[in-house]
Amino acid sequence: MHDYTYKQRIMAGMIALVVVCLLVFSSFFLAKETGHDCCGQDCPVCAQMEACSVAIRQLGSAAGAVFSVICATYFCFSLRTGDHTLFDLLLTLVSLKIRLND
Repeated sequence: MHDYTYKQRIMAGMIALVVVCLLVFSSFFLAKETGHDCCGQDCPVCAQMEACSVAIRQLGSAAGAVFSVICATYFCFSLRTGDHTLFDLLLTLVSLKIRLND
């Protein structure tokens, strides 16, 4: 069981590294080829620049969804493990069982 989770972590790290490399190299390519000598309608450099910008836009728009999934996962695991640090901010007099006498 331990070996399986170790392999999953290695695979997740490799995928994250590939995504980061894709973003970095696409940005470098776009910056380098910004002022290229375009050859017209079927310019391969322009087509590659469009592909790079689409990849950057798609990964950028997915960042919000990934962040919300990570937050939800953290919230669910904190409930399972008994880590109540998230609920420390939600303390009320009723949850503390304080009796209010007038």
